[in-house]
Amino acid sequence: MQRLINRDILKRILLERKGRFVPIQSHEGYLTDEDCREMQVGNLEVHRILPDEEPRQALYHFNMFFISSPKTWLSFCRMREAKDFMLSTFYQEAPIPRALKLGDPTSIFSFQNSQSTKLFLEKEMEMYMTSGASICYRYSLASTLHSIRFFNRQNYLLRLNGKCVAVNFSCVWERNPDYEVLDDRFDATLWHNVAAELAAEHKIPQEKNIVWRDFQFQHLYNLAHRLMEMNCKSKTLYVGALYFKPELRDLGLSVALVKAISNHYSNSNTLLLCQSNFRGFDKFIEKDGRNPVVAEFARYDDEELVLDQAEGKAFSILSKLDGIKFYTDQ
Repeated sequence: MQRLINRDILKRILLERKGRFVPIQSHEGYLTDEDCREMQVGNLEVHRILPDEEPRQALYHFNMFFISSPKTWLSFCRMREAKDFMLSTFYQEAPIPRALKLGDPTSIFSFQNSQSTKLFLEKEMEMYMTSGASICYRYSLASTLHSIRFFNRQNYLLRLNGKCVAVNFSCVWERNPDYEVLDDRFDATLWHNVAAELAAEHKIPQEKNIVWRDFQFQHLYNLAHRLMEMNCKSKTLYVGALYFKPELRDLGLSVALVKAISNHYSNSNTLLLCQSNFRGFDKFIEKDGRNPVVAEFARYDDEELVLDQAEGKAFSILSKLDGIKFYTDQ
């Protein structure tokens, strides 16, 4: 009975917050060159995806003549490379994007076929790429930008194609004293299923997946604020999307990444937050993370979202997986 009451309360609140997404914040110095060196493995370079207003705008309004310098062009290339890499990998293969059909080229819900989904993912990736906390792994180049005698922007962009082998999308949320934090009565499962109900009532059926996705991020933002309040922290580093090419997954890149982040913030006023969809990743976090604890857990079998009535529950394709664990640090 109380669960139903909480569901009605949450539905009224989320209806008012529909479409708000989460704040997009820039923290240019969040990862340092030393952090990147700690994350290097073998002949792979680690590059920060730096927030820069000029390439950020150019990323979505492409015109090479508006980009003034080789340094700015390099920043733009790395952002575009990371974006293209994640669209062709993470958004097509990761469990939740698969359930939401974000990258399924045969679906009306995908970014390939839906302008609404495409624009939503642009905004989502902007949140990550302008945060100052995202990185990409690339194979080392024989020469650098400084050694190019005749700098040609188009050719340099072509040289980047196919070089990216891993991307970590993370973002930083500062604690907002004016944000109304919802307490632990409104957990991930309840939040997701109220989101599913609001998605079902949405006027444009082809946007059900991004209505749910929007509320997914709003839940994460609320969870971050609740944990910041509990632990007297002023910022949250959310490690949101991580993808390595299959041939690199045994090189210890995840270990290097998490250890570098954990070491860098071991004495900081920053909370770490991430989510796991796989038992193997659970073991890795629990072994190498910074005092990890499970803040919330949502079973995929309990997810009620339906995108297509003929197909039933969207998350049924993930039945072999347990669910989503939301990890934070003590």
